[in-house]
Amino acid sequence: MLMVGPTIQQDRIFIVLRCQMHMYAMTADISKMYQQIQVHPEDYDLQRILRRRSSEEPLKQYQLVTVTLHHLHHS
Repeated sequence: MLMVGPTIQQDRIFIVLRCQMHMYAMTADISKMYQQIQVHPEDYDLQRILRRRSSEEPLKQYQLVTVTLHHLHHS
């Protein structure tokens, strides 16, 4: 389970206004960066996901080996 923390990014209007004060601005997709970070092999089991589309199907098992920012939601 992942705990959702508070939003620490400023409102977009403040980011846009601040960018207009400088000659150069840079943006990045930080979620893509985190997907490049590998979890220590001892922690692989902590990122195990069991899933099936219906109760008739067998469980499928997935194991994530990189940092993930996605949250699982029950449907």
